Amino acid sequence: MPTSQSSSVAALGGTQGFARKEPATGSQSAVQRVVEAVAERVEAILDGELREQERGASFGASATTTETDPELEALRERRLEALKRAAAARSRWCALGHGRLHELDDEEALLEACRSSERVVGVFWRLRTAPETQPLQDALAHALRSLAQQHLETRFWVAEAERFPSMCERLGVQVLPSILLIRNQQVVRTFAGLGEWVIAGRAGVRFSSERLAKTLRRHRITGVSLHPDAESRDAPSDSD
Repeated sequence: MPTSQSSSVAALGGTQGFARKEPATGSQSAVQRVVEAVAERVEAILDGELREQERGASFGASATTTETDPELEALRERRLEALKRAAAARSRWCALGHGRLHELDDEEALLEACRSSERVVGVFWRLRTAPETQPLQDALAHALRSLAQQHLETRFWVAEAERFPSMCERLGVQVLPSILLIRNQQVVRTFAGLGEWVIAGRAGVRFSSERLAKTLRRHRITGVSLHPDAESRDAPSDSD
């Protein structure tokens, strides 16, 4: 069952930061392709808005009008700023190694991951668990890998709990696997076990990656928009 958490990740390992960066891997090229696709989608949306705005302006404009429409200019400025934000964001996420599921095995790497990324999904588990629950955990791992590729704004990691006994104790991790949702270095929610995302049916139980994705959106761990209207359109809601 889920439990609330307000632990500071920074406090768990002291205030000192870690300068070590993860070495580049062959998966970085795949990550780069994905972030480029995200930027292309953003640009396509904004180009569409520009075309709609220009078509609307052409209907109401006189044939002799040569003045630049202030609204079109403002929209072009917004588009440029949005593209700049998208480029900066994708560069930062690529540098941090977003886009894949990280398997962490030491405390320094774990703390660095939580401090350097604004949105983090972390899982403490046993790599090999009971035979009856192993398929569910394997499905969780598959879902996390897929979500990591889809949501470059969020970092995803898994770690064997036995390597982090003191940290698990401080975080109150007692059930494995436990899923931590971290935002701005604060653990905002901890889910003990997979009960939230397991569906029972005639063929048995299965893990629902769709429910997990919905949970992450509800807690604003994923779903960051690079659209210029994102601040007003995607403002957080405490009712979620």
